Amino acid sequence: YRTNIIDGGILLKISNTKLLNISYILILIFLMYLLINFIRNYKTRKIMLFIVSFYSIFLFTSWTMYHEPLYFNSTNEQNVHEKLSLSNDGRYKKEYLGYNPYYGYINNVPTLDNWIHIIPGEQKETYSNLGYYYSRSVVSSYGGTLFSDWLLNFKYLFSFKRKNDDLFTMLEQYTENHTYIDDYGNMGIDDYNVYLYKYNFDNNYGIVFDKIDNNLLNNNKLSKFEYQNSIYHNLFNQEDDIIEYSNYEFKDDNVILDYQIKDDGYLYICDKIDNIDYVIANGEEIHDFGDYITYIGRYDGDVNLRIYFKDKGNHSFDIGFIKREKIKALYNISSSVEYKDGKYHVNSDSEKYLFLPINNIDGTIVLNNSEKVETLKYFNNFIVIKLHEGENSISLKYKLPLFNISIVLSILGVILLIFNKKINNKYLISISNTLYKFIVVFTLLYYYVYSMIKYLI
Repeated sequence: YRTNIIDGGILLKISNTKLLNISYILILIFLMYLLINFIRNYKTRKIMLFIVSFYSIFLFTSWTMYHEPLYFNSTNEQNVHEKLSLSNDGRYKKEYLGYNPYYGYINNVPTLDNWIHIIPGEQKETYSNLGYYYSRSVVSSYGGTLFSDWLLNFKYLFSFKRKNDDLFTMLEQYTENHTYIDDYGNMGIDDYNVYLYKYNFDNNYGIVFDKIDNNLLNNNKLSKFEYQNSIYHNLFNQEDDIIEYSNYEFKDDNVILDYQIKDDGYLYICDKIDNIDYVIANGEEIHDFGDYITYIGRYDGDVNLRIYFKDKGNHSFDIGFIKREKIKALYNISSSVEYKDGKYHVNSDSEKYLFLPINNIDGTIVLNNSEKVETLKYFNNFIVIKLHEGENSISLKYKLPLFNISIVLSILGVILLIFNKKINNKYLISISNTLYKFIVVFTLLYYYVYSMIKYLI
């Protein structure tokens, strides 16, 4: 299946120039469905219905999943990933907005990038509040800060930029003449450089801390920089901020700011109302802004920012700065959590709490010293458990919700299928039909209607 996705062999490649022809084909398919009803021969009618249905499914999946330019650009991006030496011993992050959110699955490497329809809604909200990009269909590793990258235990970084920074080690560089298609269908060629880096910090398997800030157990309406500061305060018992930030509001068409920097560090912008078109920072043009955190660069002196907006009106954005000395101190922290043989090992001098950068989804079971323990959803998503004094050996298991019920229903269905022709009792047949309809209606209501209402609320 993974190979078929890569090759695109099971689906058509349809460009925007063929959309008109596709419309004609869809109309023709609809007319064929109508004409099939007038075929008197039962066998012929069934064969025609099968052929038309199969072709329409084939066409629809091709049209929606692999249309230009998304298919073209995502294929190019996947080709780059295949030429780099990727390993599955750590999480990957992209320092650019990519076209390929499923590259982690295809390349069998862990990453944050994914389609949101296969992850719980609270994950989307959590990663968005941390400053990572998401749309109505995709959550991405693009965005965030060096602090949140460390918190989520990112180990590798894809970037278009060459970094002269000892926080990173460059592993590989890929260069080619890159052919691309823009949103208007125009094709172009440019130099395409992708650098693969490794973060120079120890793996953050978990953080031991003293007490829980109840305000962080559920999402609240803090700004994205303030979210990260609040987590930093709670996990490290610090009063100062990891990110110095300020809010700016303007009504001008374009804005020129001289942002004062006295220390070596990293500059970020969060566009709160998604209205920044691009920014020129000390002469360098930077794109991809929205309601997430965009990395501007590393600076050790004042920065001239020229900010250009998409539309006229009120503008609101935050500018954040992380001192290099703070992030280096964080990266040099020796974690008290050891991961070995599929378990987390912690020696605690008192009853403290353990934060794990793992999604606490329904069905997750945590065992401490072989005993099941209660889990909390820290920041409405991540696993937090209470530690015992002394040695703690923690393992995680996953049990599919409603799995036991589904097994019972499946066995019952097989039994009824086998004995269905032998049941002549009209009363039993009536009960089984009613029960079957009830299960179908309940399943539809629970998995579709209830889920949709919950999502909208």
